[in-house]
Amino acid sequence: MEPNHFRDKSKIKNGKRRNRPSKSMHYDLVKSQIAAIESVPVSISKARIQKSQKDYLQSKYWNTSKRKLDIFFSLMVVVFILSWMYPLLYILIKLESKGPLIFKQKRSGLKQEYFTCYKFRSMEINDYTDILPSFNKDPRITKIGGFIRKSSIDELPQFINVLKGDMTIVGPRPHMISDTDSFNKISSNFYMRHQVKPGITGLAQINNCRGQINSMLDLRNRLRYDLFYIKNASLLLDLKIIYRTVLFMLYGDVKAK
Repeated sequence: MEPNHFRDKSKIKNGKRRNRPSKSMHYDLVKSQIAAIESVPVSISKARIQKSQKDYLQSKYWNTSKRKLDIFFSLMVVVFILSWMYPLLYILIKLESKGPLIFKQKRSGLKQEYFTCYKFRSMEINDYTDILPSFNKDPRITKIGGFIRKSSIDELPQFINVLKGDMTIVGPRPHMISDTDSFNKISSNFYMRHQVKPGITGLAQINNCRGQINSMLDLRNRLRYDLFYIKNASLLLDLKIIYRTVLFMLYGDVKAK
């Protein structure tokens, strides 16, 4: 029997039924894709990992100025934005759906070690958050959730992750653990993006490489931007990416679903 969270909620208007995308069909498709890629073997040697660290972590910026920038910007966001936005979203989200304000999920971080990633909750409580990424017209997403996802406001609690040292402001985006396991098997270079802390935003995101990965081309493009950033990270590049991210937040991003 189909789970309650994914039962069709089509509505009848003017005598006609409005069809919505089949949730069970999408879920079955995702399961089949995961099953297919899990059969692909992958072998990563220790020497290759050490070589990637040497090649992509030459810049001293990762160990000095970058952390200072993280702390400064994160404190500004927590004090001047989250301090008033937290209670406002608490009311709006609670009025629409049951559940906590903050959504917590294990993500893959530095050296693919797990950490708890924070977000403002944008979905109804369901049993598939750790295995089924969001998709276009996802019925799990609430009305207020759709707004905060499109404007990336749902990501703001991750500045707390930055202060804790789990994340950096600019860097490769962290994926769900199930996605990381799958992508490791698809691409032998995917592990290289985990030689640094994951970021709230990144070079890939401001170049429209965000949202669900649906093809090898999507994965290849995102990895290309991530590795370029890791090797060429600098204060000026970070400021440019932060500026572009703010523009995305103000004017919206069609891939933020």
